[in-house]
Amino acid sequence: MALDRQKLVGFLLETVRELASRSGAPAKEITGETCIFGKEGIFSSLEIVELMLSVEDFCRSNGQEFTWTNDSAMSGERSPYRSIDVLADFICAQQVTK
Repeated sequence: MALDRQKLVGFLLETVRELASRSGAPAKEITGETCIFGKEGIFSSLEIVELMLSVEDFCRSNGQEFTWTNDSAMSGERSPYRSIDVLADFICAQQVTK
């Protein structure tokens, strides 16, 4: 069974807001369009790692496997960290059922 995208986006928004509040970013302004990493991103590489570990746990608890260390995840041009919505699409496309 595929991961529910709406549930995933809710999880991502909640997790990004939590991580952002710890780092001093304005958490209430975070939306699906928020850039997560890069020139205009709100997170450092350490926070991206924390986010992706949380995503792995979320996927596993929902019966999915997820690998975030592939070439497209590391691409500057096609980075899935351009926004929360793009990250959700990337995660859904990478799903493999356990």
